[in-house]
Amino acid sequence: MIRFIKRWHIYIGRDPDRVSGDAIILFPLFSTVFFCGFAGLLNIRRKGGPEITDLDRQLGGWFDKIRVKDMQALLAGP
Repeated sequence: MIRFIKRWHIYIGRDPDRVSGDAIILFPLFSTVFFCGFAGLLNIRRKGGPEITDLDRQLGGWFDKIRVKDMQALLAGP
């Protein structure tokens, strides 16, 4: 457990894109995004990046369909 905790770096007020490795960032700084609530207080970044889930693939497929057709055609179709 102690080795696991030592692996993480803790930052305050840093840009998550400029942090390498596993990190917990309190009050993350984003140059183009304004958050309210908990999203503005904490950011957890893993070295390997986010894992892709089945839901991610399904949402990606839906957005691919939207790009091929316009939204009106999708809403009117089956």
